[in-house]
Amino acid sequence: MNLSEGQILIIGGGEVGYNALTFCKRNNFSVLIVDSNPNCRVRSEVDFFVINHDFDQIKRIQAGKSILFVIDESLNELLSLLQRFEFEYIIPAIPIHAMAKLTYVYLKQKGIDVNPSPNLIQLIKTRIDPSLIHNYDQKEGIIVASFMPHGLECAPNCCESMVCPVTGIEKLKPLHEILKDACNGFSAKILVSKQLQADLGGIPGTSVEELFSFLDLMNKQIIVGTACICHGIINAFEF
Repeated sequence: MNLSEGQILIIGGGEVGYNALTFCKRNNFSVLIVDSNPNCRVRSEVDFFVINHDFDQIKRIQAGKSILFVIDESLNELLSLLQRFEFEYIIPAIPIHAMAKLTYVYLKQKGIDVNPSPNLIQLIKTRIDPSLIHNYDQKEGIIVASFMPHGLECAPNCCESMVCPVTGIEKLKPLHEILKDACNGFSAKILVSKQLQADLGGIPGTSVEELFSFLDLMNKQIIVGTACICHGIINAFEF
């Protein structure tokens, strides 16, 4: 189902979601924000508020307008939204790896018992330059990677150039390509986050559709990641 041209989905209505909403309003996009908190940061800034799970309300959104849609914390309703509607971009604005969480929910709905894969994430870790690894949790099957060294912050209004304006380091490859290379030979899907403006990235809606198709062809172990040129996160699962 097609919505208004330029439809954006923002996952999370906190401060990051508020910044994303400001960007969307400035560019006259129609915006759907989802959050489990009906009194989240964006509540006073949206045009419409939906709490009764009325999906038909979403069909009526027009260019330049915004809706806050309150969902349950399980993200089951978020998955339903992504399966019912088409979005130009999805902007994750929550402090978790949204695509990994959606992977878990999608497979659980299919009756598949999903768990982190400590063995697979350990193997992938050996394929990544240690200087790029910011956080590694083997038990939870997570690697957080970045070109920005610990203790330093990205430059304001950074345009994700291949030469970091803070460190002066030249990136031989974007981080999303490095993570794809590290996962070569395994069932992996690395979604590329596109820079919409400085400090704001979005995942093309077509990439999320491809993620669900990828999960339908699952193996015993899979890797799901999200990354831009400079930063990224991957989760390893087994079932």
